Amino acid sequence: MMPTTFGAEGSDGFISQPLAIVVVGGLLGSTALVLVPILYTMAESRDERLLGGGARRDSGHQREALRPAL
Repeated sequence: MMPTTFGAEGSDGFISQPLAIVVVGGLLGSTALVLVPILYTMAESRDERLLGGGARRDSGHQREALRPAL
């Protein structure tokens, strides 16, 4: 499919080249739609392990900073 995309077939590929470009673009786009959520999930689970069970280090400090002074 890649040789057809780049026009390596010569003058006979003038009909199939646009189709090949669309197919390769669709494969790349669908791969990105699958990989991004997987990589995000892997990064989140790594952060939870490093920070100790999903608890954020600075969550207590943020709550104190958001309380209004009386």
